[in-house]
Amino acid sequence: GTASISNSGSVTATAKYEAVAADVGGFGDVSVDNTGSLYASGDKYAYGVRAQSSAGDVSVSNAEGASIGFDSYSGRGFGVLGAASLGDVSIDNAGDIAGYAFTQAVGIFGLAGEGNVSVNNSGTITTKSVMSASVGVFARADNGNAAVNNSGSVDVYSARSVAYGVLARSDYGTASVTNSGSVNADGYLAAAGLIATGYYGASVTTTGGAITVFATGKATGIEALSALGNAVVDNASDIQVIGAALGADGISASSVLGNVAVGNTGAIQAMSLGGDVNGIRSYSIAGNVAIENHGDILTYSYAGNAIGLYGYSMYGNTSVSNTGSIYAASYYGLADAIFASGMDVSVTNAGALTAIGDTWAAGIEAQGTNAVAVTNSSAISAAASVFGQ
Repeated sequence: GTASISNSGSVTATAKYEAVAADVGGFGDVSVDNTGSLYASGDKYAYGVRAQSSAGDVSVSNAEGASIGFDSYSGRGFGVLGAASLGDVSIDNAGDIAGYAFTQAVGIFGLAGEGNVSVNNSGTITTKSVMSASVGVFARADNGNAAVNNSGSVDVYSARSVAYGVLARSDYGTASVTNSGSVNADGYLAAAGLIATGYYGASVTTTGGAITVFATGKATGIEALSALGNAVVDNASDIQVIGAALGADGISASSVLGNVAVGNTGAIQAMSLGGDVNGIRSYSIAGNVAIENHGDILTYSYAGNAIGLYGYSMYGNTSVSNTGSIYAASYYGLADAIFASGMDVSVTNAGALTAIGDTWAAGIEAQGTNAVAVTNSSAISAAASVFGQ
C-alpha cells in the first residue's frame, strides 16, 4: 500500500542515538508534505524527513514558509532523505532547510536504485560539517537519470573535508543541473558549486545568479563529467573560485568518449597560491571540444600555471571562440590566455588578451596534429619572466 505524512504543526525529535522528525516507509508510494516545522536532534543520526519505498515512488514537499532542521553532534544528519529502490524520487523545497553534523551533513539527499531522481529548490539550504562532506543538494540515481533545479540559495561549509553546493550523479544514466540562484561552497580538501556527473551524459545550465567557492585544497565553480556521453555547460552565472593550495577551475567539463561543449557569458575569476588555475577547462579523449566565451575571465596563480581558456582533445577536434577580456598571470608558472590542442584546431578571438608568466606566456597557444587556424581581431599582450626579474 501507500504511506503518507502531512504536517502543519511543529515537531521536534530528540534522541541520544537516532532522531527522526518525520519518518515514513512502505512497499508502495510514499509521500511527505510539510507546511510546518520539523526538527531532529540525534547524537549519532538526525533526519528531518526520512521517506523510503521498496517498490513505489517517493515524493517530499517542504512548502514556502515551512522549515526543516537537524543537528547531529557526533554523527551524520540529513534535512530530507528520500530513497526508492525501484521507483522515482521527487523532492521539492520552497522553505528553509538547515543543519549541522559532526560528520556528513546533507540538506537534501534523493536516492533511487532503478528510477529517476528529481530535486527542485527555490528555498534556502544551509549545511555545516566538521569532519566529513557538507552537501546542499545530492541527487543520486544509480541506474536512472538525476536532475536538480536550483533557483534558491545554497550555502555549504565543511571544516575538514569537502563541500558541494549541488551534486547530480548517475552511475548508468544522465545527470543535469540547472541554476538561477546563489550557491556558496566553503570546504577544506575541496569545494564545488555545481556538479553533474553522468555515465551517458552530463549537463549544467545556469541563467543567472552567482557561484562562490573557496577551498584550502581544490576549488571548482561548475563541473560536468561523463564517461560515454557528452559533457555540456551553458553558463550565465558569475563565478569566483579560490583554491588556495591545489588550484581552481571556474568551469570544468570533460568526457572520455563524448563531445565537450562550454558556453559562457558570465564573469569568471579563478585564483590559487599553489595550484594550477583555469577559467574554463574542457577536455575529451575521443570526442570534439568546443568553447564559446563572451564573458570576462581573470586567472592568477602564484606557484602554478594560469590559463584563461583551455581546450584539449586527444583524438578529436578543438575549437575556441572568444569575445571576452581574458587576463592570465602566474608568478612562478606559465600563463596562456587561450590554449587549444587537438587534431584540427581553430581559434577565433575578438577580445583583449593578456598573459604574464614566469617560464612561458602566450596570448594564444594553438597546437594541431593535422591543422591549426587562428584568427585574431583584438589586442594581445604577452610577457614572460616579468615577475622573476
